[in-house]
Formats: sequence, structure tokens, C-alpha cells
Amino acid sequence: MDTKPQKYLESMRYSFFTSKTKLELYEELKTSDCGLSTNEAHRRLKGRSGIGLHSAKTSVLSLFARQFTSPFVYLLIGAMIIALLLRDFVNAAMIFAFLAINAALGFYQEHRSDRALSFLQKYVPTLSRVIRDSKEKIVPSCELVVGDVVLAHPGDALYADVRFISVEHLIVDESALTGESAPVFKIADRLPNAVVDIYGAQNIGFSGSAIVSGEGRGIVVAIRADTAVGEIERVTRSLDRRSTFEKAIGRLSAFVLRLTVVTLAFVFAANLIIKGERADIGELLIFSIALAVTVIPEALPLVTTFSLSRGALRLAKNKVVVKRLSAIEDLGSIEVLCTDKTGTLTENKMTLYEARPYGGGDDSARDRLLLYGLIGLEESGRKKHVKIQSSNAFEEAVKNAASDIIIKDAKTYKIITEIPFDPERRRATILAERDGKRELVVRGAPEEILSRLCGFSDSAQREIMDWAESEGKSGRRVIAVAKIDDREISENLQDEERELSYVGAVSFHDALKPSADEAIAKAKHLGVIVKMLTGDSPEVACSVAREIGLIGQNDEVITGAAFDAMAESEQKEAVFRSHVFARVTPIQKFKIVQLLEQKYE
Repeated sequence: MDTKPQKYLESMRYSFFTSKTKLELYEELKTSDCGLSTNEAHRRLKGRSGIGLHSAKTSVLSLFARQFTSPFVYLLIGAMIIALLLRDFVNAAMIFAFLAINAALGFYQEHRSDRALSFLQKYVPTLSRVIRDSKEKIVPSCELVVGDVVLAHPGDALYADVRFISVEHLIVDESALTGESAPVFKIADRLPNAVVDIYGAQNIGFSGSAIVSGEGRGIVVAIRADTAVGEIERVTRSLDRRSTFEKAIGRLSAFVLRLTVVTLAFVFAANLIIKGERADIGELLIFSIALAVTVIPEALPLVTTFSLSRGALRLAKNKVVVKRLSAIEDLGSIEVLCTDKTGTLTENKMTLYEARPYGGGDDSARDRLLLYGLIGLEESGRKKHVKIQSSNAFEEAVKNAASDIIIKDAKTYKIITEIPFDPERRRATILAERDGKRELVVRGAPEEILSRLCGFSDSAQREIMDWAESEGKSGRRVIAVAKIDDREISENLQDEERELSYVGAVSFHDALKPSADEAIAKAKHLGVIVKMLTGDSPEVACSVAREIGLIGQNDEVITGAAFDAMAESEQKEAVFRSHVFARVTPIQKFKIVQLLEQKYE
């Protein structure tokens, strides 16, 4: 198979492919429905390293060498060498002992953390389904190459940026990349224009995201450093990795060095003036150097390492892994804390917030609403291949809120056929049967359900929509439920979605972690300014921020698009003034943090 040069393949970006047709993709990447041949895949792989997570493991030698990179340690090593040259073996031995103990203690603590991270990394799945030589194969994800045809199934993780070419009700969790708590529906159609950020890439599956439900087939368009995640890693790895503590130690070392040099010069000059011609230059030089060795506080690195190690051990008891001891001191000197929302302040899991059954709020009506919300969730006798035990975050939330009796009752329904939720239809339809009686259940956006009801007054519809809009403004998502069980129902479901009977509606939210309120309150008490940077919608971000007391009713929420539209002077003012930023990409988050660092350094 004729291929483009490897250099060309490395230069690709996901946004370039969003507006391409399937045939254009095949032509551009020199692949086909049959996938790459094994030989071609190996040829493209040659000379490239893996695309998995950046290795958390550091070599033992480099980890040990890192213990001697402090400017103060350099100063002590110099003092030890001078002491040896002067045959001051006692001082030399003491300095060596301090250096050795300091290095051993720091190495032990950091090596322990490094091993913990390596152990955790073993649990990250590293296999991908691909089509090669016209056959489905499972290969190590580190062997994926641009042009590979990848298959996506529920529970799979993506290890490359993929342009989908076919999907079947595909839902993807991108919260690790975007911060958006709700799963995202993916499409296979080309987009009219190339996208400018990850939120608009509806036909791209990003490395680091997970398949929630449905199935898809896509072509790998970017791997490793060329992926959206790779771009973020490349930016962060280009930063000055020295912590504030390390910079402070560097400044202290420079000060001690200057002080020592000035002191030596003064002592040397004073002796020359006092003794005059009787002064022995050799003795004065030896005396001055010996004095310098004495002045340097050789125990300081050991004391600081010991103190930081104690902090690392205390954090370890709270399940926090500290990779570098110097980070402990930085943690204690934070002035501004920038936090994500999804999975940090919230559970990153949809939870049922309110159930509003039609006709009353008693337990029986609520149970009936939850029952119709569960039908089809865990039915094991499904005729088709689709089994959606974990198909949908909203259905899982209903399941978690329902009693065991309701769940057991829902399992007695046999699914005849269904139309899964679709972003265009904005509803899901299930035809189920129990005891020889068929029932049609429709779940979806309130306006879609209300428009298909029979005998429902305008005022009742308005009341439901007002409630749904109020929930939306509070950052919650609403699903309405309706059914048919009083007439013959055919298997042509789209024709049957009419004259429905309203059952009720449920609202969902990504619940706060129990510790979130306390953590924010404690940070404020300590004088730490907290700012939320999230990829979720402004409504959701605002709701969570108000719930934890981060902002008031009249405080603004700045979106990523609005932030980019500002002049740099306005951006500097905005990051200082505002506490919540929504719909921001990882690169925008990085920019915000940079501006804050400039303000508070």
C-alpha cells in the first residue's frame, strides 16, 4: 500500500479531519474499510514509541541523582572538596554524612511514591480493537498508528484521536479531557467546517475518553504528541519544573555564597592590614577557606528533607502520592487554588435529584415513574445484540434511586424492539411485553414528550416546561417519561409515538462530593482564594459554585469563548476578579493559571 511519509502523518491534527468525507479520509490516510495490512502497520510504527500514558516510572539512577540538584547541595559539595584539600577530614566527613543522609531520605521517599504510581499504572488497560488484514484484532495500544481502523464498544477506552466513520447510538465520556459531566453523543457525518476546539468535534473520539454505550468505527488520525491530550502534555512539560520551594532554596544558596565571599574578602583584607608585612598569605588563604566551610549551614538540606518527608508521610495516610518532596512546601504556601469541577468537587456521576410523577407525589406514583424509567435497562432476554446495563448515566441514576422491588419488577419486562436515544430525535423508545401485554415507553426531552401526549391541557404542559426550564437554569438535566398500554402496538415504533400518556419527569445532577463544602470553607478560612475552571456548561458551573458558596447570585461566570475574545489586559483583570470559568479548554485553563501566577508572584 502506497503511503505518505511518516513526517506527514505526524503533522496531522484532529480538526483537519472533521470536515472530511469517509472517502477523503481513506485517501488522505491511505487506508480502507479493510484496515491496514500488518506489514504496513509495522512500517508506520517503526521508529515510534508507544502512545500510552507518559511513564510514571523514573530510573533509579536519575531519581538518586535528582537528590543532588539543589544549589545548596552544590555549595556543600564545594565546601567538602575544599575541606579535603585542607586535610580537614572531620568537617569533610560531617558534610559528607549530611549529604548522604539527605540523599538517602529524599531518595527513599520519592522512590516509594514512584513505585506506587507504577503499581497504579498496571491497572490501566492498554489494548485496542482494530481491523487489520480485513480481520478484527486486539493489539497493544502502543502499537496503534495513524490510519488504523479502530472499533469502539462499551467499556473501551480510546488511546488515540479517532475520526468516527460509522456509529450506532455512540455515547462517549470525555470528562477527563473536557470536564463536562454529561456523556457526549458522537456522529459519523462530516461537519460543515473545521472545528476550533474540542467541544465542537462531534465526530472525533479523543484519546483518554471512554465509551459509555453504543458502538462505533473510526480511523486513527493522531497519536501520542499529536493528540489533543498530547498537546496538553507537551505544553505542561515545557514549563519550568522547579517548585517555589526549590527556587527559594536557590536564592538562599546564592545569598549564602555571596555572604561567604564577602566575609572571606573582608577577613583576608583585615588580616593583611593588621599584620602588614608579617602576614603569611598561605596561612591567611587556608584560614579564610576553613572559615567558609564553617559558615555554610551543612545541616540545612537534611533538616528540610526530614521536615518535608514527614509531610509526605502524613499525606500518604490520606491516600495522596507525593512525587517530589519540594511540592509539600508549595502546598503550604498556596495563595490561589484553581480547581476543576467534574470529579473534583462533584462525584462525576449523574444522580437523580427530583422525581415529579404526574398526578401526585406519593410513593406509589414515584415508584411507577421510576419503573417506567428503568424498563429496558437490565433486560437479559433482549433479542438484539444491544445490552445496555451501563448504557446511560441517566438510567443508571434512576436505577440507583429505585428500590430493589422496582428494579426486580422492571426486569420482568421483555424487550421486543427499541430505538435508543438519539441526539436528533432527543428521545428513546422501547416496546416491552409482560404477561402477554405490550407497553410502549418513551423517554426524552420534555418538549419532545409533551408534543406527543393525548388529552393534556396547555396549562399542564406550561407548568411542566416552566419547571424543566427552572431546573435547566440550575444546571440540572430533565427527562420526561410517557407510555402507551391501552391499545394494540405495532413494532414500527416511530408510527406509534403518538397519543401518549404522561407518566412524569425526573431531573438529574452531578452531585457534590460530601467533602466539597468543607474543603472550600477550610480553604477560605486559611486565606486561599478558590477559582473553578471547568469544561462544563455555564449553568452547571454556576449552580455548583453557588451551592458551595464560591460565588453569589450576581457574580459572573466567564466562558472560554468570552475569555479568548478579551484583550490581554482584560484577561488579567478577569482572572483576578472572577471565580468561575466555564466551557474552558485545558489550554485556556493553562493560560488562566499563567496570568494568576504573574499576578501573585
